[in-house]
Amino acid sequence: MTGSDFEPPPHAKARWAGAIYLVVVAGMFSLGYAPSLVFAGNNDAEIVQSIASHERLLQLSIVAEAICYLAFLILPLALHRFLAPAGRFTAMIMVALATMSVPLGFAGLVHLLDIVRMLAGDAAQLSEVAVMTALNSY
Repeated sequence: MTGSDFEPPPHAKARWAGAIYLVVVAGMFSLGYAPSLVFAGNNDAEIVQSIASHERLLQLSIVAEAICYLAFLILPLALHRFLAPAGRFTAMIMVALATMSVPLGFAGLVHLLDIVRMLAGDAAQLSEVAVMTALNSY
């Protein structure tokens, strides 16, 4: 038996997949908690003011969401190694569908990055329409 023939036991694969899944679940910060504070308001002006006053939280939310998407890209690969013995074709379909969703998530993050870029400019020149257009595109 050579070193490259070593196959970890199923419980070790399951633990790795579970650890990665915890990172994905921790992404709920960027999908639930942060937006409830950052995008608070009843009208466009209040929402833009809320975004401007929670700029750091928005930035942290973007980083957390990017980490979540990266973990969501790795998770199906880890699950594939664990679930392939039960059904190789089904495991491949899971990997394909999950990996197709990740670029869509990153494309949505571009709109949030546009908002951060707008905030980095002059606050007095912050365009409510431009911010709301980027937010609605997200």
